[in-house]
This record gives sequence, structure tokens and C-alpha cells, in this order.
Amino acid sequence: MRIRLLYLLLFSCLCLGATPTSLDLTWIDNDTQPEQPVFVVETAPDATGPFTQAATTGTGVTAYTLTGLTSSTTYFVRVKARNSAGDSGYSNTASGMTLAQVSYTLTVNKTGAGTGTVTSSPAGINCGA
Repeated sequence: MRIRLLYLLLFSCLCLGATPTSLDLTWIDNDTQPEQPVFVVETAPDATGPFTQAATTGTGVTAYTLTGLTSSTTYFVRVKARNSAGDSGYSNTASGMTLAQVSYTLTVNKTGAGTGTVTSSPAGINCGA
């Protein structure tokens, strides 16, 4: 049996689904064979490579989140299918950029004799005592 597959690698959106350290990937599985393939995801710092294997998905999975990435960095990605007959050709090479790391500083000063409470949404901002 030979793998006859055509894959188109698409980012769900180059910005949506991205964080400072991750990118969401989706692709189309045009496989017509009875054996569902796994998919090998490869990344590179440049469109021409060198590519390295980042992950192997489960059977029939057509989405993956790359994690542990560097903020404000462009990544190039390609995918190939694999089953017992071997590997397919690669998808097109797609690119996506992680978001910039953003940090905020908030200063709260007490003036006057009043009292009050500072809350945050989402929770987690600690304004001290």
C-alpha cells in the first residue's frame, strides 16, 4: 500500500491562537486509505530549513499546538503523514509569528485617610498590604 495524500498546512489564523510562546496549527487530511495516518510536524527558523521534528500527532489528528516557543519570533512549519506504508510528501511550508511578550506595571498610591480595596480582573494582582 502506498500513501496517496495531499496536505495543505494552514494556521487557523496567524494571530488568533498564538501566544508569546505557542502557535496553533491545523491542516487538512485528504487521506483516502483505510489506515488513518499519524502526522509529523516539523519546524525551522527559515523557510528553507533546516527543519527539525517538533512532534508526532495521534492517529487522524489534524491540529497541534507548538509550545515552548520564543516570543516575537517567526516559525516555519511543514507536516507529513505517516502510516505503515511509509511517509507522504511534505505539505506546503507555512509560517506564523508568536506574539510579543507584554508586561504591565501598576502603581497604586494611597492619598488621604480613606480606606478601600483593590481588586483585579482576572484575579491575581497583588497590591501588597
